[in-house]
Amino acid sequence: MTRITQGMVARSSLANLQKSLGRTQRLQEQLSTGRQLNRPSDSPTGLVTAMQTRSSLARREQHLRNADNAVGWLNTADAALQGSSNLMRRVRDLTVQGGNSTLDPVSRENMAQEVEAIRAGLTEIANSRYAGRLLFAGNADVPAAFDATGTYRGDTGQVQRTLADGQQIAVNVSGVEVFGSGAGSVFDVLTQIADDLRHNPENVVANNLDNLDTRVDTILTALGDIGARTNRIENMRERATSDEINLKTRLSEAEDVDLPETIMELQLQEVAYQAALNATSRVIQPSLLDFLR
Repeated sequence: MTRITQGMVARSSLANLQKSLGRTQRLQEQLSTGRQLNRPSDSPTGLVTAMQTRSSLARREQHLRNADNAVGWLNTADAALQGSSNLMRRVRDLTVQGGNSTLDPVSRENMAQEVEAIRAGLTEIANSRYAGRLLFAGNADVPAAFDATGTYRGDTGQVQRTLADGQQIAVNVSGVEVFGSGAGSVFDVLTQIADDLRHNPENVVANNLDNLDTRVDTILTALGDIGARTNRIENMRERATSDEINLKTRLSEAEDVDLPETIMELQLQEVAYQAALNATSRVIQPSLLDFLR
């Protein structure tokens, strides 16, 4: 038989009290931090789940930031092309009016100057920027997408944003496709219209109207493409937002405490600890010194 000594009883009782006190301390820590995972040893599997969820959540948050940037880029391009379309309609009106043989040279000169002013305005629009980057220059690092002569200085590269895992979408518009470059560009057409208004008024319509309408159609096509891409991005942003909510819920389930349940467990643990203290005080008998007094 194993002999049970008073010291063994005392050591065992103290060890159990320490365990009970440790459980109480752990519950108090969870309530004070609001988290059930405060160190890896709390739950190794739960920690892995939380880390994986946090990684997925970080990607979704980046996707949402990318979506906001993409929508801002496309909205700015849309406003620029809407302004271009309005200016082109005004040029078309001037071109048709310029075909009127009853106009005097002064009126034609005024029209020509207005067309040149519109051309300058279109150049500014074609060199619009968003967040410091040229909208219509592709990926080229150049001072301007179009120079004063209307020559394209950018490239045909795409500015892409990642909106979901493995899914990217281009947010830029090719300036050379919309405005053209050199001969046949919108700038060349407007220069020719102004010149014909001054020197060749009888052919201003025949020489330029078809070219002008072609450039207008190109701008309208680009606007339609921007609208389609914006709708796609909005749909992807809604899905990313829904995923973000689900991931935050999953992360909360993995990391956060159930407050009512933890409070109840702490109260039960405190009662158990007090009972253990009371029982231990009764189990440990007086020592030999107490008998010798």
